[in-house]
Amino acid sequence: MILCPQCNNPMNESDSKSLLCSDCSLIIPIVEGLISFHSDKSGKHDGMDSEILDDLVCHEDNHFWMSARKNFIKSLFDKYVSSNEKIIEIGAGTGNVTRHLIEKGYNNFSVGEVHLGGLEYAKSYGVKERYQFDLTRAPFKEHFDVVCMFDVLEHIDNDNDAIRNVHEMLKPGGKAIITVPAHMWLWNKQDRIASHRKRYELDQLRTLFELSGFEVLKGTAFFISLLPLLYLRTIFDKDDGVIRESDLNDRFKINPIVNTILKGILNIENRLLINASSKWGGSLLLVAEKNT
Repeated sequence: MILCPQCNNPMNESDSKSLLCSDCSLIIPIVEGLISFHSDKSGKHDGMDSEILDDLVCHEDNHFWMSARKNFIKSLFDKYVSSNEKIIEIGAGTGNVTRHLIEKGYNNFSVGEVHLGGLEYAKSYGVKERYQFDLTRAPFKEHFDVVCMFDVLEHIDNDNDAIRNVHEMLKPGGKAIITVPAHMWLWNKQDRIASHRKRYELDQLRTLFELSGFEVLKGTAFFISLLPLLYLRTIFDKDDGVIRESDLNDRFKINPIVNTILKGILNIENRLLINASSKWGGSLLLVAEKNT
């Protein structure tokens, strides 16, 4: 069900153009599939600067990291998610991963994002159901079969509360699928630029979800092949606590030949990890089921 952000009671779809709370009479308009619950959080906030979305949209279809991550996520969807399940991607950015999964047959998909700009990109990608809300005040209870967060949790100060809210959003037996950056010893300037709070270890992530009422179905690190390059980045792009304008220039640009080589290596590696797991890699993926 959808909860009223004002009084926390269930809301009803009074017509195709609005949601109505029968308790406090709050009306929230539905504008071309967009429902805005927390418009006070639509600009800059502590998690991520919305301007990064404009850079992302230029690179996310072809950049080796983003492309290989989408393929790995899709392979896990094929294993754990049915095409007719009700799915939301929270912190969807531009909605590029959602678009990829819709193209692969997962049609019952919506996106949730703080930034209205990201939701406009998602609209241009054909994502029909879009929610503008803050996960720390999530307006849903047992509403989704699958909740996804791809490189979102590391932006949130209180990750325990965020995971508990994901648990609340899921129907009994529903699944959470998340990715996060791995290993604090890989912390570098790019983590600060991206407003990360931390990088995770697999056992730490698994414990967080188990304590919040989940059973972990799969946990693994991925992008193992990138570890040497990521470690070199901690040396040559060390976090000195200061972000300069020069640090933001061409942050997603990469040599096309190097990009093609890395994309090929990671896609081969990802195929090997479908039925295996590792504790070491540049990123972590977790699939967890809500205990009934």
